[in-house]
Amino acid sequence: MEIPAGVYPGLCSGAGMTYSSSEGRALPFTILIYTMSDNCLFCKIIKGEIPSKKIYEDDDVFAFYDVAPQAPVHFLVVPKRHIASLMDMKPEDCELVGKLLYRGQQIAKDLGLEESGARFVFNCKEDAGQTVFHIHLHVVGGQKLGWPPFPVV
Repeated sequence: MEIPAGVYPGLCSGAGMTYSSSEGRALPFTILIYTMSDNCLFCKIIKGEIPSKKIYEDDDVFAFYDVAPQAPVHFLVVPKRHIASLMDMKPEDCELVGKLLYRGQQIAKDLGLEESGARFVFNCKEDAGQTVFHIHLHVVGGQKLGWPPFPVV
């Protein structure tokens, strides 16, 4: 099966089918696992191009500690498939976003937050404070958290 070059950017694995590179070379693969953006900070972290303090990884989800923690426990849970924000979700993304929430809950429990609780936050778009345009769940805890969570800047 021949797929036009550039239609499915991302990572491929396995063998058996072909993908034509931009140079016209046939590359082996079975299925497209997920797509990533070449200029996305979180995609680069997932690929290991930028170091992180990884907490968890599976085929769909990657979790790591925030580099600028706002509480004693502050980590991010991101999908491996690049989705810019919750506002860009499609119906087929619902299961994946559910996995982010479930994995965040499991990690929060593993880090001792089951009894005291944690805050689960998605910032969507610039006015809401999203600075990296790759959907990500912040899980924050380990101290009493106030409301509103952030002052207007």
